[in-house]
Amino acid sequence: MKRVTELASTEAARSANHKLGQTAPGAGINDLAEYDAIVAGRARFGRVSSPIASFLGRAGGQWAKGALHGKVGGAFASSATRHDGHETTLFTIFTNLVGARYQGCAIAETAAILHS
Repeated sequence: MKRVTELASTEAARSANHKLGQTAPGAGINDLAEYDAIVAGRARFGRVSSPIASFLGRAGGQWAKGALHGKVGGAFASSATRHDGHETTLFTIFTNLVGARYQGCAIAETAAILHS
């Protein structure tokens, strides 16, 4: 498991209650060609988070080389309520993955379903 780099300053991330001090290594754009699959998920107000959108947006060079074609792409989203925008989050992630020629699947869950 790898993570994308947070774009917000440390002060802004702290004030927004982001989880700081992640131990997972960072993902690199040039590493995408070596992965069999990419699964992304993190929502902010019904949209994929800016760090993930930025990361996927910078993958154009890998796409142009054909390095991403046919790889598996997945997305996940969750929320504390049933209608909290996770459907649109998945849509925005898949827009990037399909554009990069990934093969995809998605799972959307809510806390109520996970805990029942």
